[in-house]
Amino acid sequence: MSKSDNGAPAPGDDEKRLNPVQEIEEAYKAETVTMCCCCVCQCEDKATLRRKCCIIFPLKCGIQFVALAVIVIAVCQFLEVFYQLLNDQIDWWYVLVGALLCVPLIVAFAFAVVFFASESDSERVLLRTALILTVVGVTLSAAWNASYFWWIYKYPEVHTGNDGVGFIHNTKKQEIVFSIYIALVLDAFFAYFICITQEYIECYREDKVKAWIKENILAADEEAEPIKPVETQPKEEAPPVVAEEPKDDDEKKDEEEPAKDEEEKPAEDAPEEAPPAGEE
Repeated sequence: MSKSDNGAPAPGDDEKRLNPVQEIEEAYKAETVTMCCCCVCQCEDKATLRRKCCIIFPLKCGIQFVALAVIVIAVCQFLEVFYQLLNDQIDWWYVLVGALLCVPLIVAFAFAVVFFASESDSERVLLRTALILTVVGVTLSAAWNASYFWWIYKYPEVHTGNDGVGFIHNTKKQEIVFSIYIALVLDAFFAYFICITQEYIECYREDKVKAWIKENILAADEEAEPIKPVETQPKEEAPPVVAEEPKDDDEKKDEEEPAKDEEEKPAEDAPEEAPPAGEE
């Protein structure tokens, strides 16, 4: 049965999911919760324990923040483009092109909402895709803004606003520089978080691999009977070699004399020589 990353059953399972109180209790047992000033805050879980974002913040907390940032950037960019319809000095088709270039941001917005609704491996991958689409959308919008105000806009100053909230007056160069500067800052921010999101994805995948190894391989090894070592016959030890004691000179002489007597003694059984022929 598949389960979510915090230990609760997945949405498609027959069992009921844990309620928020039970999830906090499970997280408390795993020592991944901290007491805030007025509530219990879970900025880490088992997979992301002691992993940091921007050096000091918990990794899970940073990912939640960047997912929220994708939603905010998409909404602000979309409203900023359509707000230009109130400006009589800007052509209507500028807004049309800008809205078409916001399509990647709208898709990124949807992926971020899905991530908040149900977090799993596929939703984390979608969040990484949302960051890439945000970089693409912000860059295209800044390029279109700079191109329009540099080559197409007919007036020396850009007036933004209306009679109710007032007008903001900028030169064409200021409008182009500000839009490009903001786009570069956002691109650098989201490019960094693309790497952080990839690390976030790998944390949960590594945790799942370790859990699978523990449940399938290590558990099977523990249930299997231990292999008995092969008994080997002990090797026969050779008898110790006793060194002979050196003999004295008198003993050596006693052994040599019988040997000489045996050499000098004639053989008793040797046959006598026959007399030569003709002699009797």
